[in-house]
Amino acid sequence: MSLPGGPDPAPRFGLAALTASFALIAGGSFVLARTVLLSGLPGPGTPVLVYASLLAAVPLSLLGILVYRVRGIVADHRRRAYGSRLRSKLARQFVLVALLASIPHGVFLGALLRVAVTAPWSASTTDAMDAGFQVAVAFQEERLARLAYLTERDALVLGERLGWEPGALLSALTEREPGTAAVEIFKDGLSEGFAGAEWARLGDVRSSSPGPLSRIGAGDAVYLRHLARAPGPGGRAVAVSLVLPPQIDRAAAALGKARRTGAAPGFMDRRFFPFLAFYWFLFALPPLAIALLAGLAAAESIVRPVAALEEAALAAARGDLSPRLLPRPGDELGGLVSAWNRMLAGVEAARYEAAAAEKVAAWRDIAQRLAHELKNPLTPIRLSAERVLRKWQADPASIGDILEPSMLAILQETQVMNTLLSDFRSFASLPEPSPDWTNLRALVEESCSPYRASFPDVRFDADNVDPSLVLRVDRTRMRQALENLIANALDAMDGGGSVSFRSDLVKAAESRYCRLQIRDTGRGIPPEIRHRIFVPYFTTKRAGTGLGLSITERIVQDHGGRVRFESEPGSGTVFFLDLPFDS
Repeated sequence: MSLPGGPDPAPRFGLAALTASFALIAGGSFVLARTVLLSGLPGPGTPVLVYASLLAAVPLSLLGILVYRVRGIVADHRRRAYGSRLRSKLARQFVLVALLASIPHGVFLGALLRVAVTAPWSASTTDAMDAGFQVAVAFQEERLARLAYLTERDALVLGERLGWEPGALLSALTEREPGTAAVEIFKDGLSEGFAGAEWARLGDVRSSSPGPLSRIGAGDAVYLRHLARAPGPGGRAVAVSLVLPPQIDRAAAALGKARRTGAAPGFMDRRFFPFLAFYWFLFALPPLAIALLAGLAAAESIVRPVAALEEAALAAARGDLSPRLLPRPGDELGGLVSAWNRMLAGVEAARYEAAAAEKVAAWRDIAQRLAHELKNPLTPIRLSAERVLRKWQADPASIGDILEPSMLAILQETQVMNTLLSDFRSFASLPEPSPDWTNLRALVEESCSPYRASFPDVRFDADNVDPSLVLRVDRTRMRQALENLIANALDAMDGGGSVSFRSDLVKAAESRYCRLQIRDTGRGIPPEIRHRIFVPYFTTKRAGTGLGLSITERIVQDHGGRVRFESEPGSGTVFFLDLPFDS
């Protein structure tokens, strides 16, 4: 088992993302600020909205990541995932620090920007703008007056003299006013002749009144037009077009728009504060998102080693001391992991020594018990042999009176010794299990079948064993374990009662077990001997060897399981066999 080592790529990725975000934002900020703050509020379909959308794409993407990670934190917190509280706490602290750091900068830069933006709208600037606008207006009015004089005086007089020929009239007027662009002659309101810039052609003036006509733009040029009617009969009229310098017209329009915008109520509030908030959003959100990611990365770097330590501790609690954690050098957690590994090594060595000592003590105890059990039949054998010898020495003729019973006693005790030695050999040399897929309910029914006919007053109930449950066990050895438990239950019930079986799937740590219960209605196990019932050669039966439950425990342990019991005197006993289900 190893701990993820090396630097976490999340902070480097966050720094790169932050740099890229600021580069994109700074690159587009100038265009947006120039367009919005200098040229007016954006309208639908203007490029300003395009710029704003492009600029907002990066922080909005980070906002999406931010929301996704926050949802993950909330979900982990709700399901109480390991380390969720630490992740939440560090993420909140990182975000709070980033937010508090951005507020003073936002306030200061907002005030500075407001001064910078409002400076062009000071009183002197406004006065100069008004003066410039008045100059532009006066120039246009002067050109309109010049056009009216040129049309109503010069054009009508020269037109009569030149026979209303438009080309000649245009040449004559151009000599007097170089800005003359076109001349159009009308008779009864319809065009009779035209010369000059085609943009200025009217064609029909029957519905137009003499005087200034609507101005017209063509490319960068703007044309002022004036209509005058000749006195007397004939229905003659003339329209003269005068070109206006385009820069003058654009300057007048810009100055007029700026004056109207600056004079509008709440102009700066409507323009400045929304975009100040927008810019703060652009520049503050990436650091907030990166702070959250950094907080989560820092929490993860702490949680992962602790989680690995917890997993190793749980494994050690289950008796598995093999997992070792690879320490991450350079921090205190690495030292903690190294200390944990040293502790496991020491515990494993101590457990090995204790197991070896326990094994020696167990075999010594078994040897003593076996010697004691063998001594019991040896005593009557010795007494019977001595009795026969004394009778032979005292009265050989009457030895037949005691010979047969003495020999029977010797044979009986020899059989007891043979049984003891056979059971000991079975206990000491139990073979390794050969597991195969076995239906548990069929195995239980098979184990009960030898006893059903011999104990008609006992009810054997296996209905609560799942008929579809299949385990990998050694069928022969597991049947031997069940038969030992059934035999003990029958002995405790004195030939009447019930033996019931039940199966359940149990989740323990990270493994699943099949728990098989064997419950009887016997007299129960006295509290004072419960700690000894699995000890070899301990028995309360006159004809028992004391190895049945020891063999059962050994078989279950060889299958990777464990056996325990609960008992209530007078109410019965239930044995629990926990067998691995995932194997």
